[in-house]
Amino acid sequence: MPRVIHQGGPRHGQVDDIAAEELRGALVYDGPRWLGVYRPADPPRVHPTAAGDAQVWVVVE
Repeated sequence: MPRVIHQGGPRHGQVDDIAAEELRGALVYDGPRWLGVYRPADPPRVHPTAAGDAQVWVVVE
């Protein structure tokens, strides 16, 4: 399962394991007070975390 680290926005710094079929170009999170949309960094980057290397996904504003 791919690991993602969020950069910017309400989930900044959060690391999540996300099913590969959900990584189709954008991650959308709907919360009680915010909507967060994240896309892969361009160019793609990997960041080391305590849980292992993670793909960097940046907030779309």
